[in-house]
Amino acid sequence: YEDGTAENSSALTILNSAPTLTSITESEDPIAGGALQTITPSGQGDDDQDDLYLYCCNDTADLCTPSNGNDVCSDGSFAYPYSNMNCTFNVPNIDDTLFVRCRTYDGSSYSSTTAVTNFTVDSTAIVITIDNPSNSTYSKATINLNVTTSEQAYTCLWNIGGSNSTMSNDSGTNWYDVIDTGGEGTLHLMVYCNDTVGNMGLNDTIWFTVSLLGIEITKTIDPEWIVGRENETIDVVVEAKINQTKNEIPMINITDEVPYDFTAPDAGDIRVYFIDYSPYSIVDITGNTSVDVGVVDRSGSLDTQVYVNISNISLTDAGTYMEENDTVRITYSMTSSQMEPNDTRYLYTNATAVDNESNSKTSNILDYIYSSEIVLRGYKDIWIPDLSNPQNLSVRIILRAIGGPMSQILISDYLPQGATIYNRNVTYYNQTSDTTVELINGTDFYVGDPTQTVLPDGNYIDIYYYNFSYAYSNWDGNLYDNDSIQITYNVSVLGGGQWKLPVIIAGYDPEYQKHIKTEMYASANVPSFDVSIDMITHEADPGGSVKAMLRILNVGGPRAKVDVFITYSAKTLQGDMITERSETIAVVEQKEKELELFLPDDMEPGQYIFESFVTYTGREALSTSTFNVKGEKAVSSPIGDYGLYIIVGVMIVIGALMFRRLGGGKHA
Repeated sequence: YEDGTAENSSALTILNSAPTLTSITESEDPIAGGALQTITPSGQGDDDQDDLYLYCCNDTADLCTPSNGNDVCSDGSFAYPYSNMNCTFNVPNIDDTLFVRCRTYDGSSYSSTTAVTNFTVDSTAIVITIDNPSNSTYSKATINLNVTTSEQAYTCLWNIGGSNSTMSNDSGTNWYDVIDTGGEGTLHLMVYCNDTVGNMGLNDTIWFTVSLLGIEITKTIDPEWIVGRENETIDVVVEAKINQTKNEIPMINITDEVPYDFTAPDAGDIRVYFIDYSPYSIVDITGNTSVDVGVVDRSGSLDTQVYVNISNISLTDAGTYMEENDTVRITYSMTSSQMEPNDTRYLYTNATAVDNESNSKTSNILDYIYSSEIVLRGYKDIWIPDLSNPQNLSVRIILRAIGGPMSQILISDYLPQGATIYNRNVTYYNQTSDTTVELINGTDFYVGDPTQTVLPDGNYIDIYYYNFSYAYSNWDGNLYDNDSIQITYNVSVLGGGQWKLPVIIAGYDPEYQKHIKTEMYASANVPSFDVSIDMITHEADPGGSVKAMLRILNVGGPRAKVDVFITYSAKTLQGDMITERSETIAVVEQKEKELELFLPDDMEPGQYIFESFVTYTGREALSTSTFNVKGEKAVSSPIGDYGLYIIVGVMIVIGALMFRRLGGGKHA
């Protein structure tokens, strides 16, 4: 310019370099669905030292593009030197491999490198299966806990209402422990397991019961239907049976009730019995040491109490503690008040038993006595006519009307399942005409094939239903005052045991327009033998004998003499017969019999089976044990059993020849 100034211009370009990123890593692999994941970059930088952003996206196909608008990170910008740069986010609830792609951004440019990593996301909770215990009842306080998981579990815990306990494992999917319940009760078992990423699984609810001691009370009231406005004698039988225990029972207390307006028995008229299940026996322990019997007459409308307290049953004539299936029975009679027809009295019975480890159990039942203008009376008898064939029983059922007429007579007769009835005879007695007529099935009544059920004591039962409203050829279908129906038959039962077999009779009362029902009970006891064998000779020589002690114990029936046929034998381990003998013995309650078998001379050394096969009254029992035969295996000789004789004969011939030669030389 004229004033001496000058102007110069030039173009200036300012370059902003793109940021860098080398790689990324995740903090958790595998990771639970929904958990917080942290992504840490490596090689992040910017020549311009601008603040940088770390943008990340995720998918399962490794295709997403991280950007400002496609970012899962919850963090903001990071200042130079970017040492604390990371990305945190909650992974989705999936069961798959998740890819994460990241870039850095300086406000205007993205890094040219997209870093990628991947990891496994597990969102499925572990599935827990409790193999033991189950929703049932157990008879011991310690119970094995066994759990199976659907995948490798990291930890498994359990509790039954208290603190958690840790389980052990042998494979990562099989977990176990022992639960100490501390005693009886109904318990709620919870099991928790988590997998390696922390997914927690919870089992379905398991409720189980621990019962160390059980009592079953049965009560028979005869009659349970009484005639209104009459004083009647009523026989009562109460039985308290130990139906579950692993221990001995020294103590049992039974309390029964007599209606407040009835006449209770005197204490001296109450009988107490111990029924031993095995071997079967009934022992009268009335008045024995440790047996306390009493009657408490409470005031007002409170029922009178009849009690039997046994502090130590082993001190009685029973001479033993109670065990499983043993029973205490009490019997007495009471006299009813003159109840109005259609009235009821309630009878409560309670029993408590204590075992030798101080476990106790109480049980109770409620029963009734009814009154009516018309009642059915009856009973059921079961007996063994021939004790040598105790599986063949005779049965008699009698029902009688008091006050009649009564119609629509129904009978339910209970027998052991599988029993066979033969020689059935049904008769009707008319008291007015003093005549008896036979009633025919299909003409005067109907009874068909039985139905099956299970009684509360666990016995499997056949029920025969008799319908006396079926037809009326030989009678008019009514039971008048003191008329009766009698059913008799023989029955063959399968196996032995003890049964309490009801018969339920019912008839229609036209005045009160309802069925009057009466239950009666009869007991059947058929011998059933347990058989065991113990070796006396554990090692025998070939050609010697082997002995064993056979023990037969009657566990199910009366002390009846039963012929038992025994076949005992020695067999190889493969079941091949070596030798066998048979004999018959008579058994009443228990029997020990020494059995002896003579072994062959050529029996080879080794282990053999001693088998005893017992049959009685159409039933069978088997018991086995083992014994050894000594010696080494014999080596066969081509000479055989006559080798010695052959050798002696050869020596004689040689001697004779030598003698002739010597004799000839001297003569010459």
